[in-house]
Amino acid sequence: MRKTSRGCDGVNFRGVYPPAGGRAGVDNGGGGIDSTRGEAVTSRAGREPTKAQQRGCLWILAGGWLVWIVVDLVRLGVLSGYRSPLGAFFDMPSLFFPAIFAVGLAPVAWRKLRRSRLKRAFPGEPWMWERRWDRAGARSMAAAGVLQPLAIAVPLTAVSIAVGLVARFVVGSDLVLLALTPFFLAALGCWAWWAVRLGPVLKFGRPYFRYDVFPFRLGERVEGALEGIEKLEGFERLTLTLRCVSERWTGSGRGRRLQRQTIREETREIGPAGVVRRLVSARDVEHAAGATRIVVPVRFELPDEDLGTKLDGDPARKWELHARAERPGFDFEATFLLPVYPPQQG
Repeated sequence: MRKTSRGCDGVNFRGVYPPAGGRAGVDNGGGGIDSTRGEAVTSRAGREPTKAQQRGCLWILAGGWLVWIVVDLVRLGVLSGYRSPLGAFFDMPSLFFPAIFAVGLAPVAWRKLRRSRLKRAFPGEPWMWERRWDRAGARSMAAAGVLQPLAIAVPLTAVSIAVGLVARFVVGSDLVLLALTPFFLAALGCWAWWAVRLGPVLKFGRPYFRYDVFPFRLGERVEGALEGIEKLEGFERLTLTLRCVSERWTGSGRGRRLQRQTIREETREIGPAGVVRRLVSARDVEHAAGATRIVVPVRFELPDEDLGTKLDGDPARKWELHARAERPGFDFEATFLLPVYPPQQG
């Protein structure tokens, strides 16, 4: 004899009366088992929307948005030719507000999309979801330091030249041109800043820190070798600093700045005796077969604390290896971003 029972979420379940001394496999809650077919039953409350349902919602939203745009075009007389589309843009809330909304959400959407792609590409490796780490090692971040002043110098120079040309040939006022002198000096200062950052890169190149293990685990060691430092040969003292730092953006607008705080730091000094020579690998095409290169072995103990890398956190937390040596002309400096994560469970 069959009966039909209705759960609290309005989903019908088929079952049978339990035999004497037994229970039927019927569950009127969030899910259960249909004892007549031996199949799992899931309530609507526990289901996730399918891709087809998600696409359907997106199409409904897109259709409503298009209707909103058409209403604005008719209301403002764009379709009848009374106004141009460009002139009516800021009076069209159907375009203006979604554009502002899209610009504000674009970075968040990009990070979420990138993280989901990395999760699919590296299942079971959460340290690869924040950043596509190079498993062999890390290159010096000197290039980022060179681009920073360049990003300021180029637009400032372009604006200064354009305004200067307008002041000289359009306005025809030497007084206005003289008033622009501080902007010209600021642009010149940015180019000097760029030259100071570029000099060490041209002299020493971009060193490479080769990992012995990947990733590094808290409670264990940072082990590797500093390579690509041939032009540093003959140094008296190389200072290596392993630090854990937190970074957070504070303020808004022009007052927005990056606040950086050192959480943990350890420094070691290495003399010429700490340099070793190694044969280059067969994959190294920059050196002849059988050639040697100088490297500096690096080893630091990591604390057994909750200080794992969180590049997407607020504040962000990262581990850096900083190398510095005094040399004639430009001093040698290199910073490497390290993958330091908690011990793997299980």
